[in-house]
Amino acid sequence: MNYRLTARHLIVPSLFAAFWSAAPAVASSLDTQSSSLTVSVLARGELVVPASIDFPDASPTAGAQTVPVSIVAKARIAKGGTATLTVSAADLSDGGAGDSITASRFSWTTSSAGYQAGTLSNSAVTMGQWGNSGVQNGSLNWIFTPQWTDNVGSYSTTINYTLSTP
Repeated sequence: MNYRLTARHLIVPSLFAAFWSAAPAVASSLDTQSSSLTVSVLARGELVVPASIDFPDASPTAGAQTVPVSIVAKARIAKGGTATLTVSAADLSDGGAGDSITASRFSWTTSSAGYQAGTLSNSAVTMGQWGNSGVQNGSLNWIFTPQWTDNVGSYSTTINYTLSTP
């Protein structure tokens, strides 16, 4: 006898195999363990400030000169705490001739949230303050008014920005 396999002969074994493999496995819990997960979140701060603020030569008759700059203060602080950005600088010197321009002749304005207008000083002046963690983007306009009594020279100083939490 010759046997010929047809689709009809394959249906029953296929159904049996599908039923058998679809039967649910019996699950049992043999053990349960737990782990501790700890994350340390410390107060942190970062500043992004301009590398330099350059005022070009201008006639005192033209009045105040303005240089726009962007500042970013990033702070992670304790709940209920504050982050404070201060700025200070020594008087500007001409690098050797003995002439200087006082730091207080430079000021800034701003309309950015948390930042405040002020005048540069040899001691720390508050430039911004925030009561929450986050990224604070600031747009400031530094202002300097040249005077006819300024001696010729190239004057410079270093501005120190300090972001702190109590």
